[in-house]
Amino acid sequence: MGLFDLFKRKEQVQDPVLGTLTYKDSFWRGRVMFRPAGMEIELLIHADEIAPERYADLYRKIEARYTQLKPEIEARLLIYMRTFQPELVVAEFDKEFTISEITIDDLDVKPHECDISYTTVHDEMHTFSILLKDMMLQPEVSHH
Repeated sequence: MGLFDLFKRKEQVQDPVLGTLTYKDSFWRGRVMFRPAGMEIELLIHADEIAPERYADLYRKIEARYTQLKPEIEARLLIYMRTFQPELVVAEFDKEFTISEITIDDLDVKPHECDISYTTVHDEMHTFSILLKDMMLQPEVSHH
């Protein structure tokens, strides 16, 4: 191992909270168990740094706050979707919407932003995202 190998970015890391993450195109990517939903989701961490482990605390905070945020997330998603589908009726949110991904932006950029993305049986062509800034819900909902 040479001196410059110490500064070389790892292509893959294993974290006890975040699981196995692979670095590509300025993102650490992996699948992680999202405990509030009881399912594995995609995790993207936008970071150009040697190790993403410092994001584990923020990920746990998102998990801890999710149950508290969820009613407002549901309401905002439905308001947004009804702009496209005015007659939309949702009987059981958890059966009709599935959390699919959490994207965490660089911790050094303030305000700090995270996206929580969902798929839905009501529009299988798009993913709908809720924005968190400094762990507070924002009024913006987007789709892609």
